Amino acid sequence: MENSMEVEKMLKPKKRLLIIGLIILVIAVVLIVTGTLKNQNKYEGVQMHIYNDLISKDADKENMLVKLEITNISPAFAVKEIKNVKQNYYFAVDKNNYWYIVRLTDSTYKELKSKIDSEGENFKYVLKGYIYNDPAELKKLAMSAYNQSLSADAEKLTNSNFKDYLGSTYLDETKTPNDSTVTALIGIGIGLAILSSIFLIISISNIKKLKSTLKKYDAEELKEELNNINIEEYKRQSIYLTNKYIISTINGLSVLEYSDILWMYNEKRRQNGIVVGVWIMARTKDNKKILIASDMKEDILIEIMTKIKEKNHEILIGFTGENNKEYKKLVKEIKMEKKNEN
Repeated sequence: MENSMEVEKMLKPKKRLLIIGLIILVIAVVLIVTGTLKNQNKYEGVQMHIYNDLISKDADKENMLVKLEITNISPAFAVKEIKNVKQNYYFAVDKNNYWYIVRLTDSTYKELKSKIDSEGENFKYVLKGYIYNDPAELKKLAMSAYNQSLSADAEKLTNSNFKDYLGSTYLDETKTPNDSTVTALIGIGIGLAILSSIFLIISISNIKKLKSTLKKYDAEELKEELNNINIEEYKRQSIYLTNKYIISTINGLSVLEYSDILWMYNEKRRQNGIVVGVWIMARTKDNKKILIASDMKEDILIEIMTKIKEKNHEILIGFTGENNKEYKKLVKEIKMEKKNEN
C-alpha cells in the first residue's frame, strides 16, 4: 500500500462508528427526556376553562381546553376501535350530581377506580382535556346507557332533552396541549435510539471481529502482505489482494486464504425493486458466507473475482444452480474428510 499509516489504521479498532453511535444515543436520551417532561407538565402555564361554567352558559365549543372536578366515574358505556386504538367513553359525575361524557385512557380509568375504592366519599379528581361535539352514534349509546340506569318512573333521556342532562360536548382526556411536540420529540428520540443501537452493535461486532482475526493471523505478517509491491488495491471496494491473503475491511477485518474459498458470486440487494447495492459473496470450505467487497459497478466486482480466481483456479464463479449444487457437494466431502481424520 502507498501509506504504511493506512496499514496501521486497518489493523487497529475503528472507534469512529462507536463514537457516532454514543453521540446519537445521548441526543436520543435528551429528546426522550425532554418529551417526557413536557408531557408531565403539559398543562403548566396553559389557560383552562371550567367545564361546568361553559355548559351552564351554553358556551362549550369544540377545541376548548377545560377542567372538570369529578366525584365519581361509571364503567365504560361505549368502546370504539379505530386503527387498533380503543376509544373508551364514560359518564363522569361532579359534586352537584351533574353528568358529563368523558373519554379516558385505560390507565386514567384504572387510577380513578383505585382512588374511589380507597377514598370512598372523599374522592375528588380534576380531569383536564379538550372538548368536542357529541357525534350522533355516541349520543345514541349514551342515551341507552343512561336510561338503563334510571328507575322506572324517572324521566328518560331523549334527543330533545339530551343537552339539558349531558350537554352537547364531551371531554377528551387523551388530547392534551403540545401533543404533537411531545410525540415528535419522543418519536424522533426513539428513532435515534434505534439508529444508535445499530451503530453500536455494528461497531462492537467489528471490533470483536478485528480482535478475533488478529488472534488467528499475525499482525506483522499482515502488515508485510499489505505493504508488498505486488498487492492489488481496491480501496473504494474495501478489498486488498495480497500474495497470500484476501483482506477485506467492508464489514470489519476479514482475512481469507485463497485456498479457503470454494465459490464466489455477485449478490444484488433490492429495495422496492430498485438495486441499492451489489456485493461479492465468498463461500468458504467451512460453509461460511462472507461479504468481501461492494460496488454498484458490477464490472469492477467481476474484475476482482477474476483476479482472485487467478490465485485459485478451482473457485466456482457465479450464482447458478449448478454451482450451488457443486458447492454443497464439496462442503459435504470436506466434512467427511475431517470426520475420517478424527
